[in-house]
Amino acid sequence: MKTLGAFSTAFCLLALLIFVPSVCAEVYKWVDENGVVHYTERPPERGVESTEMSVPATPEPRTTDTGETEQDTAIPWYERWLAEQRERKLAEKQAREATSARKGSEQAQMLEQCVQARQRLKVLETPCRVFFDGRGILRHWCRYETTYAYPGEFRFLQGDERENMLRHYREQVEECEAAGY
Repeated sequence: MKTLGAFSTAFCLLALLIFVPSVCAEVYKWVDENGVVHYTERPPERGVESTEMSVPATPEPRTTDTGETEQDTAIPWYERWLAEQRERKLAEKQAREATSARKGSEQAQMLEQCVQARQRLKVLETPCRVFFDGRGILRHWCRYETTYAYPGEFRFLQGDERENMLRHYREQVEECEAAGY
């Protein structure tokens, strides 16, 4: 009698499992402070807004043009999903690295401009005559100093050209100091 009861219980459980619809997994979707979308099996930290999504544990097989089901010819859905997530994260990482490289380049260029502005301002503030040498470098010509041997022809600043350059480079140095360079 006991074996018949155990057998009927096992049969009922098996029949119940056959007719139960597919189980859904819970997935939480949330966006962090950087705007990156995350999908996790556990809810995020408290205070972070998330959306609960039901993802079927076993998706319905789709048929292709040849009549074969997608499950027969392709990898399981969760492996595709994981691959998509890896690709998305890699693309986001590459975008962050490109942004960081661009910002680093802009900062290096700004630093170079600030150094050049300070150097030119120092030359312009001397009481000596100021000129551009043959390579376009701003230099000063003071009496009783060393001999100059610069290539090319000199072009001395004329009239109010020096005052305009002084004003321009003082403004540029002030901007650099305000920006922390």
